[in-house]
Amino acid sequence: MAKVAAGLLLASAAVALVFAQDHTTFRTGATFIRVDVFPTSKGAPVSDLKQDEFEVFEDKVPQKIATFEHVVVRGYQSDDLKREPITSADALQQMQSARGRVLVLFLDPYHVESDMSAHIRRPLTAVLDRALGPDDLIAVMRPEMRPNELAFTPKHSTVDGVLSTFWGQRDSLFVDDPLEDTYRACYPPTPTNGTLAEDMIDRRRESRTIAALRDLVAYLGPARDERKAVLVVTDGWKLFEPDPNMARPLDDVAPPMPPIQDPRGRGPSRALTVLPLDIVSCERDRFALAQIDDVREMQEIEQDANRGNISFYPIDPRGLAAYDENPSANPRIDPATGVFAPPAPAASPRKDRAALTARVQSLRALAESTDGLALVESNNIAGSLKKMIDDLSSYYLIGYNSTGKLDGKFHAIAVRIKRPGVDVRARRGFLAANTIAVTPSSLAAAPSLSGPGAAEAAALSSAVGSLSAFERDQPIRIRLAAASRDGATAIWAAGELSGDEWKPGAEVDLLVLDGNRQTRASAHASVPVGARGFKVAIASAELAPGAYSVVARARGVSGATITDSAALTITAPPTDSGVLLFRRGPSTGNRDTPAVDARFRRVEQLRVDTPAGGVPIRARLLDRSGRELPVPLTITAHQDPDGARWQAVQLSLAPFAPGDYVIELTKGPDADLRRTLLPFRIIP
Repeated sequence: MAKVAAGLLLASAAVALVFAQDHTTFRTGATFIRVDVFPTSKGAPVSDLKQDEFEVFEDKVPQKIATFEHVVVRGYQSDDLKREPITSADALQQMQSARGRVLVLFLDPYHVESDMSAHIRRPLTAVLDRALGPDDLIAVMRPEMRPNELAFTPKHSTVDGVLSTFWGQRDSLFVDDPLEDTYRACYPPTPTNGTLAEDMIDRRRESRTIAALRDLVAYLGPARDERKAVLVVTDGWKLFEPDPNMARPLDDVAPPMPPIQDPRGRGPSRALTVLPLDIVSCERDRFALAQIDDVREMQEIEQDANRGNISFYPIDPRGLAAYDENPSANPRIDPATGVFAPPAPAASPRKDRAALTARVQSLRALAESTDGLALVESNNIAGSLKKMIDDLSSYYLIGYNSTGKLDGKFHAIAVRIKRPGVDVRARRGFLAANTIAVTPSSLAAAPSLSGPGAAEAAALSSAVGSLSAFERDQPIRIRLAAASRDGATAIWAAGELSGDEWKPGAEVDLLVLDGNRQTRASAHASVPVGARGFKVAIASAELAPGAYSVVARARGVSGATITDSAALTITAPPTDSGVLLFRRGPSTGNRDTPAVDARFRRVEQLRVDTPAGGVPIRARLLDRSGRELPVPLTITAHQDPDGARWQAVQLSLAPFAPGDYVIELTKGPDADLRRTLLPFRIIP
């Protein structure tokens, strides 16, 4: 078992060589549970309860209250007197203060109109000015951000600076998103297409927002045991479901729209005709967007939020809205002339009302299912915000020593108040661990732990967390594999380029550098016109055990140069290591193409290659929590023209919903098991 545990930790370290990730550490023996309780009577906090008026149950078993405290958060304090976290680790440590609040202000520009984003600034900053105490932390997030980019601060002035801009984009025609322009170019309004492009854009925007909320919940959940509050400024969502009509066959494909002229006299703002018209990519996205199920996604977010003790406070900046779509606020382009035309006719009152109801209901459901408050359908925004802050400013902190087992399962918590007329909202439960409890921090302490449970958790958390590195596009990425061949070390590099500027082709030089930055081997690869992936074998002499880096430098036809690097460790004796990915789908002409970005679409197939090494591999498909999925994986063998032999795992992604998954590869006997966890994400 010791060898297995060591192998798992080595596998985790191997994953870290390929990906950038959020790290995880562990604390042992965690049986003391803290529960934050929010009692109210007729909507107002109750502040005079005594310990003997509380009852706590874990899985319906009574628990003895060991600690009891009524916490009243201190009010306003000048920003100059607040201690600013210096690093992200400092912020995470500051989060552990049970008496301070952790808030995230989530701005949803896709679903907030520009003037409403300005309208909400004054009441929101006024409330935060008065409410944020010295122990509180707040961060601002938008859909395009990764959770590990959050900058937590106790200073309300930071939030005020973000809100000072007109950040809402729902009514803006000029959203800086080339993909939306491509959709409009692929599907201009015709009797055949109808409003297909705008429908795709609406679905993509909602899907991006919900995906960001899902990632935020996954990040905040283990940050601390006490409640975390997410303030979501949004008009709400329609929560799209699968739509077979969107995936219907189209009779024809119209040409791109003419250039858009800006009526404000600033000349052409964006000419769609200069965009590459990739109808294959448009069709791929159309079919994928037709399959999204945001109702199910939101239900999973609500469940995960409850387990992570996260409450949502949705804020509709419109207040009491009379309609969902404002025709006067939504200009349109006349496809015949390419210039601005009068606003398009509004939807029927019945459809508009149904859309408005759906948005408001989505916010109410999110708040009610996570013990938050929905600030909707009220023109008294300042009063509603004050009620939200009051809700978070007075609570009871109860602690007990759990009588349950540390079995890795979710344990339900129920709190009852003996006093009549008092409603209570409290943490709904906690996820026990196998002897350990997981909290975000640094991986530095992990090697000191022992046992397969700790190694398993570390490897899985490291693998899934690495996917955040792909949430932003990067011009070039490389991935490495290595093996011992005829006494020398063979290295293979697969690369993937991103961006239209590389479609005319590129030349790539690769260098293997030792610890003294001396070149030990090199290779060259050409990326053909229209391609974006490459794979090259780097022949080398015998490399001494140690740390190396592989640098890839790509040059485009325009002369532009981009670089990326990846770490490589040579062991003694040398062992096969690393995997290469390939994608196949409509965008690749149904050919296997090297892939480094671990995001795939449901219309694609995924292939994983690992050096053969003479030992058969075994493969399983896991979900992000490590549970095995009943999906058989096909394992084949093939050989490159240069004689290199590979074992390959193939998987069709069509049956799977968007989300994070892990392919587990194992090689060798149990006594000397080598294990690789390969995470990937399916996106709409």
